[in-house]
Amino acid sequence: MKMNSLLIGLTMILFAGCSTDEDIQPQTNENDIIVTDSEERVPEAILAYQKGANSKNIDTYMSAFADEITILDVTREIKGKDNVRTWAINEVIPHGQTFKHRRILEQSKGYAKTEVNWLNWVVHYYYWWDKENKITRMSLQYAT
Repeated sequence: MKMNSLLIGLTMILFAGCSTDEDIQPQTNENDIIVTDSEERVPEAILAYQKGANSKNIDTYMSAFADEITILDVTREIKGKDNVRTWAINEVIPHGQTFKHRRILEQSKGYAKTEVNWLNWVVHYYYWWDKENKITRMSLQYAT
């Protein structure tokens, strides 16, 4: 029995991506813009995604996306707003309040790779957005 508990504990550590909540924690400033300890600015598209996920409201969540959205959820590709809506109702909205931006790992015009908390994992989210700051493509991957 103790061996099973130990194996379960080790497995949970591996899936956590070897990061802890003691890493960089985002905070909100007076303008509701999330900044990390390094004072990096989080792009508007990512703020819209976080607001939508945490709102637990599907319409608010969907407002973050362009009409031609594609999401790669580890290995599953979800294309189009109708399919994203169905996926989100089943898999995102019920747990939305657990989404927390941690830090930006890479960034260029219209793109960012971020580290986020989702449920009890640390994961990497890749975002691409258009000129209207609507997300056109996302990739959600476990942190390594």
